[in-house]
Amino acid sequence: MRVIAKPKPSPVTAYFRRITRLNVWFNDTATVTWSITDIFSLAAVLSVLFLVTGIGSYDAGSIYAIVTYVMTLTDSLENAPVLVDEGAHFFDVASRIAETSSANLGAESD
Repeated sequence: MRVIAKPKPSPVTAYFRRITRLNVWFNDTATVTWSITDIFSLAAVLSVLFLVTGIGSYDAGSIYAIVTYVMTLTDSLENAPVLVDEGAHFFDVASRIAETSSANLGAESD
């Protein structure tokens, strides 16, 4: 309580400055990560387009279908962070349930 009651709460100010710097770093990292992902997605679409058109045995409809499939696949990468977060949450809950179950089984056997 004394830290907040001071006229210049330097520990509180320093804490929020650190949090702000960390938030900026997270945002910068996310921006770089998504930029790299977008570059690889564009490279994948262009590679497939060049490979498919270079073969010469596909008609326009097949080329369109292949490129659309690859673009849909790369667009679905936007859902990856949500899926990773849900997977981590599921793993956390499952491990907690396993710990609780094993603790309860150990207590019952005593």
